Amino acid sequence: VPVLAHWHGGLPDIVDDGKTGYLYPERDVESMARGLHSVLTSARLRHKLGSAARKKMVAEYDIRHANERLEHLYDEVCNGRRRW
Repeated sequence: VPVLAHWHGGLPDIVDDGKTGYLYPERDVESMARGLHSVLTSARLRHKLGSAARKKMVAEYDIRHANERLEHLYDEVCNGRRRW
């Protein structure tokens, strides 16, 4: 699903503006409305943004992958290969 959000908090860390969705300044309702209109009226744009968003979420936020990365770090620390 393509995302339309504000430049606020951690949202810019999650949404890649122009790739997985669009980010707008807070309270800029007019710009966000134009973006929403673009997404709603273009199946091609929805597919492009939605596909990129899905790939990003699976790659960076899938709980299984996150657990694997965390377990790998634990293994490195426990085996003395990484020092904090």
